Amino acid sequence: MRRFKFWLWLVSCAVAGWLFLTSCRLPQVSAASRIFLNLSLEFLGDYSLAPTDVAGLPFVGIADLAYDQKQGILYGLGNDRDAPRLYRLRVDLEQAETGRARFSQVTIDDVTQLRDPQPSVEWSAFAPKSVALALHQAVFGAGDVQTEAGKRPAIAPLNLATGAYEPEFRLPSHFFPAAAEEAWPQGMGENNGFKALAMSPEGDRLFTATQVPLIQDEDGDHPESVRYCRLLHYGVGDIKPLLFAEHLYPLEPSTSTDRVGLTDLVTVDTGGHFLSLERSSSRLGDSVKVFQIALSGASDTAQIDRLKFPLTRIRPIVKQPLLDLSQLEIPLDNFETMALGPPLSDGSRSLLLVSNNDRNPERPTRFLLFRLTQRSRYPGAR
Repeated sequence: MRRFKFWLWLVSCAVAGWLFLTSCRLPQVSAASRIFLNLSLEFLGDYSLAPTDVAGLPFVGIADLAYDQKQGILYGLGNDRDAPRLYRLRVDLEQAETGRARFSQVTIDDVTQLRDPQPSVEWSAFAPKSVALALHQAVFGAGDVQTEAGKRPAIAPLNLATGAYEPEFRLPSHFFPAAAEEAWPQGMGENNGFKALAMSPEGDRLFTATQVPLIQDEDGDHPESVRYCRLLHYGVGDIKPLLFAEHLYPLEPSTSTDRVGLTDLVTVDTGGHFLSLERSSSRLGDSVKVFQIALSGASDTAQIDRLKFPLTRIRPIVKQPLLDLSQLEIPLDNFETMALGPPLSDGSRSLLLVSNNDRNPERPTRFLLFRLTQRSRYPGAR
C-alpha cells in the first residue's frame, strides 16, 4: 500500500511539473522578430506647398530633408545643381476633431546658398543630392563634384552660417572611374551617385548609399536578378571622418522599363535599424515603397572592388516591407525623400514624405504625414 501511494505521489508530481512547464513555456520567436523592430506607419494626411520666391530666389523644389529636433526646423536641400541651396522650413501640426494630427501649415522661413570656400580645379561645383543633420548642428551633404577629370562622388560637411563646404571624406577606390582606359568600367553612372544620407541619433555616425548599383556591380548576364547598392558607414563628430564599413543594399526587382532606385534613409535607433525609401517611374506610373532594414549581420564589402555573381559568402543587408504608397489610394508623385518630423501630441514620432516638383513652377511640393509606431518586439510570436 505504501509503495502504491509513493508511485501515485510521484506520478502526481510529474504531471504537476509538466503542467507548470507548459503553462510557462516561452513563445516561439521567428527569425524576423529577432532581427526587425515591430514598426508600423499610419497615414494622417497631406499638404501642398505652392511654389514661391524665397529671399528673392525662385523655389526650386526639395531634393532631400533633415529635421532639427532642438529648433523644430526642417532643412530642405534645393533641387538645383547649378546653384545649390538649403531651405529652412517650419511644419505646424494641429489636432483634428477626430483626435488625429494633421497639417496646419508649412512655411519656408529662409534659404542659404551653398558655395565653394576656395574653388579649384580639384574641387569645384559641388552638387549635393542629400543632406543630414547631427545633434551638434553639423550638416553634411552627399552628391557629386566637378573635377578636371569629370564628375566624381563626394561627401562634405556644410556650414549653415556661410554655406561653405570642404572635402573631408575619403571614398573607396571602386566608387571612382578606373585610372587605366583598358580597365573594366567602374564607378558611379551619370546622375546615379549618392542620394540617401542619414545620421545616427548620437550624431557620431553617418550613413550614405548609392541610388543604384555601381557600374561594375550590375549583373549583365542576369539583369532581372537582385541589384545591390553600396551603403557606406562613417564615423564622424570629433574625429576626422573614418570609414567603418560598407554593406550591400538589395533593391526591389526592376524591369526593362521600370528601374528602381534607393532615394533616402532614416535612422530609427542606435541598433542599426533604418527606414529606406525606394521609388521608380515608368509609363504605368510611379511606385514608392518604404522598408525597414537592419545592418546587423551584413558583410563588410569595403575591400571588394567588383561583385561576382552569384554572390557567395556575402551577406547583404536584410529588409522587410513597411508601406507601399499605392495602398493609400492617393495620387502618387515624385516622393523621393523622407525625414522624422515633429513629435505628435501622443508622444509618438511623425514621419514626413516629401515630393520633388522638379523645378516646375506650376507643380506644388506635396507633404505626407505619418505616425511611426514601435510596439512590443515580439508580437504574437510563433
